[in-house]
Amino acid sequence: MTKRSNADTGVRKRRTQLRKPDSTTTKPNTKRRRPHIKRRKSAHAAHKSPAIELVSAGTLAKEWDCAVSTVHRLLARKEIKPYFLNDARNGTKRYRREDINAYLDRCKVG
Repeated sequence: MTKRSNADTGVRKRRTQLRKPDSTTTKPNTKRRRPHIKRRKSAHAAHKSPAIELVSAGTLAKEWDCAVSTVHRLLARKEIKPYFLNDARNGTKRYRREDINAYLDRCKVG
């Protein structure tokens, strides 16, 4: 069995590997890509009132593994009232964690 060259096996070399090093070229970039930038905690998160915990429909959808529209429909059907945090037409809507937990307790079977 004879050895094949990289060209015969179909393996492609990167441009930096094909280039011959000389005094005018610099080293190829060996730095790793930046990891995904993590979101910083917002300043108002530290000032949350421990008495009332509000959660969004998106958070509930992730916890329940369903769509946000399903969460809205279920909560509207059970008449769990949302809190609107601003006066905009499509304002920020949140639900009390206590109401959600009470709803889940009512839904338990057995």
